[in-house]
Amino acid sequence: EVISQGEYQIVQFHPAYSYEDFVRGIVAETDDNGNISYKVENKVLAKFAKKAQDNPNGKYVLIIDEINRANLPSVLGELIYALEYRGEAVTTMYEFEGERQIVLPKNLYIIGTMNTADRSVGHIDYAIRRRFAFVDVLPKVLNDVSFEKALFEEVSKFFVENINQNKHSFLLPTHSPYILSALTNC
Repeated sequence: EVISQGEYQIVQFHPAYSYEDFVRGIVAETDDNGNISYKVENKVLAKFAKKAQDNPNGKYVLIIDEINRANLPSVLGELIYALEYRGEAVTTMYEFEGERQIVLPKNLYIIGTMNTADRSVGHIDYAIRRRFAFVDVLPKVLNDVSFEKALFEEVSKFFVENINQNKHSFLLPTHSPYILSALTNC
């Protein structure tokens, strides 16, 4: 049996980012006659969750860069619950293709990164805090190839061990290209 490796996707949050940008939202369309119509579209999280759900053998990693820059309770909405109760359907605000449910499957991993210079971590909602593990990844000067390889192996081992323990969400305070490299090899 061929098992797909899955994929990863990166999205960057900012203060104007909303639920309608991240989960599901209403978009306006104009036809050739200039008539406007509205429809609901799945956005980044809903599309990626569907990919993961359709391929349960793959690992899907959604990396949210600058996660603390957005208003997280507003952006995540009812999906805060779905972060903790993976595989269970959650009713969303918008109906898409006759369905109001979204499922965050167990093979969808969410990593949020933060810049350590931004001290707004203290403003993250407690409901969100308890659904993420906070891990300090301190910057290091990399001059030695053997040190870089050791760092890569350490980060890779961390994710493999935690993923195998069914912990699906991680909140990292710094961003490193070595983290992305480690994820592609999980």
